Amino acid sequence: MTKYNSFVSVIMPCHNSEKYIYESIISVLHQEHKNIELIIIDDCSTDKTTNIISSIIDHRIKLITLNSNQGAGNARNVGLENATHPYIAFIDADDVWLPNKLSTQLNYLINNPEVGVVCTAYSFIDENSKSISGSVVPDQVISLDSYMRNTCIGCSTALINKNVSANITFSKMRLRQDTHLWITLLINHVIINGLEQNLVNYRIRKNQISGNKLNAAIKTFKLYWGFKQIPVYKRITNYIFYAFNGVFKRLK
Repeated sequence: MTKYNSFVSVIMPCHNSEKYIYESIISVLHQEHKNIELIIIDDCSTDKTTNIISSIIDHRIKLITLNSNQGAGNARNVGLENATHPYIAFIDADDVWLPNKLSTQLNYLINNPEVGVVCTAYSFIDENSKSISGSVVPDQVISLDSYMRNTCIGCSTALINKNVSANITFSKMRLRQDTHLWITLLINHVIINGLEQNLVNYRIRKNQISGNKLNAAIKTFKLYWGFKQIPVYKRITNYIFYAFNGVFKRLK
């Protein structure tokens, strides 16, 4: 199999995303790699999000609307249940992919069939799509300890090979669902590698749920503590490193 005849299911949860979702959708549809299905799960939006989605005519788009607000984790799980292709990618409804994002990652996974997940570096943009200084570059080889210390995997950057990865399911928690998934996969010995190429623009918004540093730190501690499979000393040590690396340095 080559990257040219490989198909990717792209999963995009959305909720009241009318301001940004058009740009996000177009960044997916304009990928150099065209063999995709874009599964958009609307999590009970009350604005014009679904109208904007419906206005984009492309047979690759599949819109699923939920009757109640269930959170991004559950919305992604609905997307996973409806995904039909062996490669899975995620993108949030306000993030933006560079055109060679999927083709670069597919080429990597095909040449490294033992790898279950490959992520990339990402930079930041503001509410007006203007660049913000700074970027996050993942480790080339991501171990359980290294990930818990720097949480370097951006969900919108990941591409998953379902044939290699364990069962993929997001937690129902409202925050840190993706962190829970990556830790679970690493515990199950799924190989996760990172590329230093910056292929995603991650949007920073003033009112976003993941933007509160203290809240994120508390939620992350509770998440780490809940993984009883990990020795207590590792949970504590890794969290201390995370608190400095993740909160006080990278997110300042």
